[in-house]
Amino acid sequence: MASIVKLLSLVIACMGVSALFPAAISARLGEGIVPIFFATSLACIFLAGAMRFASAGLGRPLRRFQVLGALAALWVIVPVLAAPAVAVTSGLNLWQSFFEALSAFTTTGFTALGDAPRSLYVWLAMLQWSGGLLTIVSAVTVLAPAGIGGLPNRTGHQNEASDAVDPAGVLKDLAPIYLGATAIAFIAMLMNGNSLYLSFCLASALTSAGAHIPPEGVAAIQRGAAMHWVLLPFLLWSAT
Repeated sequence: MASIVKLLSLVIACMGVSALFPAAISARLGEGIVPIFFATSLACIFLAGAMRFASAGLGRPLRRFQVLGALAALWVIVPVLAAPAVAVTSGLNLWQSFFEALSAFTTTGFTALGDAPRSLYVWLAMLQWSGGLLTIVSAVTVLAPAGIGGLPNRTGHQNEASDAVDPAGVLKDLAPIYLGATAIAFIAMLMNGNSLYLSFCLASALTSAGAHIPPEGVAAIQRGAAMHWVLLPFLLWSAT
């Protein structure tokens, strides 16, 4: 249980730090919604610190079923923590905001948003980007020990050591690839004439297979055949 708490605290801490990015954008654009992102950051960092402190010195290496349990918890915890910022910046009620955040984090793409502050779309872009990375890390962490998808099969050794998994190690291996794909997508969007803001939102959607993009992003995608050809390799990436 303590190992799961440590994993959850790490993700929540990262979420708290990432909330400072839309806060900075909101401050730069004068949108007047900096406090909600700052409050989200403080709440996440405080919660992560408390969880980490409570589990210090406890726990054993994570096993596959524990990673699955932590993942299931994260699909609820992260949207719950992200929902207040969505509600304040979009005008949606808390229930709608929870599903908006859930849709972004799970990269399903369902949205009730239209025109909204840029900082909110950046927040949703970061949620879907991190959700895409977490999905890949979780899949590799859980499937690799079972020998699924052509990976080495270790199920013949039914003991705790062979069933232990290392999500942090998997993240360390996969994050550079994911970041590299995001950087390439971002540069490609910039070279196609999009702004920094649109390029960031589109790159996060392309690498995570998400669909939370601002209305300007939809217009950019529909701009012409050239944009479609630029998008094609990234859509094939996200489809895998």
